[in-house]
Amino acid sequence: MSIALALIPLALPAIPVLVGLRLVLGKEGFDRLISSMQVKIPTVLKGKEELASAVIAAGYDFKHWAGGFKTHLRGSSFFTWEFDGKRWIAVLPKGIAQGVIAEFVRSVETKAGRPIFDSSADIPEDSIVARSEPIPTNFRDKTLLVKTLNDAGANLRTVNGEIICEVGNSKLKFVQIGDGPYQVEIDSAANRQQLLQLLMMLDEDYRRCVQAETYQRVIDTVADRNLAIESEEVLEDNSILLTLTIQE
Repeated sequence: MSIALALIPLALPAIPVLVGLRLVLGKEGFDRLISSMQVKIPTVLKGKEELASAVIAAGYDFKHWAGGFKTHLRGSSFFTWEFDGKRWIAVLPKGIAQGVIAEFVRSVETKAGRPIFDSSADIPEDSIVARSEPIPTNFRDKTLLVKTLNDAGANLRTVNGEIICEVGNSKLKFVQIGDGPYQVEIDSAANRQQLLQLLMMLDEDYRRCVQAETYQRVIDTVADRNLAIESEEVLEDNSILLTLTIQE
């Protein structure tokens, strides 16, 4: 007999770094920060399926993410999509190089055979000094957090239980209070175009590590429970669906 179990989700609670930044900066300051870190490029497309088809045809992805959709660019950067009631809009962090954005726009429009974007938006350079108040995160497991930071190329060290590291131009300090999740403090001036993207990328990479560890733990347990894996499938939200067979 086969049973299908939808398990090993990728998603953890919705990006607490954003909630933390809002608490630290206040609503107006948070809104100004987010607005200053984004470039919005509208499309002429009204339908989600039409947008997804155009993006995927150009060789990019279009995936569910945090209640919306995101697309990865070349390398590790990504951006999100929003719908204003009339058309879909690409919401890009300002830290993404103009050449990478131009390549994406050109690829999508070339494949579609028609203009898709209004790419007249300018992408100015600017910086801020990040506030140092603690910001909550999803990170709970020290081993997985260290692995995530190492994979991101961070130069890190541990001092009195605190994880201190440099990623790009940002200096971060991760502190865990009791058994709760880690909080992150931004200890140095950070490029405004990179700060939010960096925290979101670390959050996403950590969730992948948690999913991989959970997946391996399930696989290791299957044989001990008189079960066999019949099939596995990665769902649209990046959760993994396992179909298990109960062995007689």
